[in-house]
Amino acid sequence: MAKILEAYRRHGRYISPSVDNFARILFALIGGIFLLAPMIAMAYIKSIKYLLITTVLFVLFFAIVLALSSKASNQELVGATAAYAAVLVVFVGNNIGPGSGSASF
Repeated sequence: MAKILEAYRRHGRYISPSVDNFARILFALIGGIFLLAPMIAMAYIKSIKYLLITTVLFVLFFAIVLALSSKASNQELVGATAAYAAVLVVFVGNNIGPGSGSASF
């Protein structure tokens, strides 16, 4: 029995599997929203100034939410925020490049 209970321990205390699954689904949905919302917003923005402002605001909001909702270390927070910013910067670069966001093969 102790072996089974140990399998479900997170951060030193017992969390029921249903709560753990709910939290995982919630974080997956939030993660999807954090990626899709800025892309949808930036699809309608054509000015480089507003694209960059949108990117900065979403990255700052992401960093704050991540810092407040997780127990990640400072290095993990910086790494996750940098990865998120890199994804958004690629989207900005595609919007301001030749063809204004359309892929050219």
